[in-house]
Amino acid sequence: MVNFIMKEQKLLTLKEARESIRMEGLSVSNWAINNGFKPQTVKSVLYGSRGYNIGQSHNIAVVLGIKEGKAID
Repeated sequence: MVNFIMKEQKLLTLKEARESIRMEGLSVSNWAINNGFKPQTVKSVLYGSRGYNIGQSHNIAVVLGIKEGKAID
């Protein structure tokens, strides 16, 4: 995964992030695989059943645009 820094962009809500994936014509599982994440972890972040303060969940939230920060390997 490439380091990704989210700056000066409007953060998305969870609903907007899910819609963004749908607008790309992808399922959540496809999006997860394409971005190097486990599908179940992405689903847990997108549907609010998992926090996203640290680790893989943090990286997912940053790449989705729902959290500011830096996604690291």
